[in-house]
Amino acid sequence: MTNIYQMDSKVKYEKELLNFEKKFDYCNMVGDFENALGCLKNIGTCYYYLGKPSSAIDYFDMVADASDRSGDYIGMIEALESAAETLIRSYNDYDIGIEKYREVVEIAKSHDLKVDEAWAQFKMARHLLRIGKFLDAHIYLVQAKKNWLEAGYENISLVLPFLMEYYLLNDELSELEDTFVEYLHVVDRFGHDNSSGYGYIVFAKALYFDSIDIFLDNANIATIHEKTGLKFKYMDFLKRGISIAKSSNNLDTVIYAYCQAAIILNGQNHLARSRAFLKKAKSIDQQNRYNSLVLRNTLKLLGEGI
Repeated sequence: MTNIYQMDSKVKYEKELLNFEKKFDYCNMVGDFENALGCLKNIGTCYYYLGKPSSAIDYFDMVADASDRSGDYIGMIEALESAAETLIRSYNDYDIGIEKYREVVEIAKSHDLKVDEAWAQFKMARHLLRIGKFLDAHIYLVQAKKNWLEAGYENISLVLPFLMEYYLLNDELSELEDTFVEYLHVVDRFGHDNSSGYGYIVFAKALYFDSIDIFLDNANIATIHEKTGLKFKYMDFLKRGISIAKSSNNLDTVIYAYCQAAIILNGQNHLARSRAFLKKAKSIDQQNRYNSLVLRNTLKLLGEGI
């Protein structure tokens, strides 16, 4: 059943689609090709949110080709990334989606666009983690961190939790611990706008699944306690992560956090509370058309259906 939010959203994007189509015709008529390309990209975005991913990809590819011919490499990068995300979110087509990200990395590298290169490496690594290609993900995460720092972009709090997740999946608990301490120093300096509490959520998983507090270095224990003010209880770190994600309005991270809470509570046989978190995650996912792979995998893992 379509809820009122989705109906309102559909009306909104249908109106925006008509507006951008009119603007495109005008820009094309007066020879304003730069703004015409922007209109085409926005048309593709409207089609995505209207549940027409095939049309969205057609427009993104059209923009990428036109940007390539005109030498607009930033426009080409943005269009390729939009196509990649649509392929992955709507069709689970990780092969072609990741290939488009690799193309972005090569374009950015050839034009010395280190920040764009880092973003593409980070996004690609995030998807590689989700499909179990951990070693490839780690390589791209390390490269993204290096490129951001070389570009003078010191707020690397976004990439650090994903490195933590890699270390957690590979039982490299000492590296996870050191990276969480680095994460706390970075967010202490720059705030949580980038990572939206993701580091807390991964650390909560480590406390629950691997009892990482048993292995913590004494100096790191002191730093973590000083920076967070929390005892080493996984639910305290998870609640902090959810709170930060919600206040940052980072809905991807909120979905991820709710899924982790559901898995942990299910493991403790708190089934009603687990389902309540899943219900919240599904509501956000449906309202925003995220098609979250994390949510789909969590529902399958817990046997809740999709």
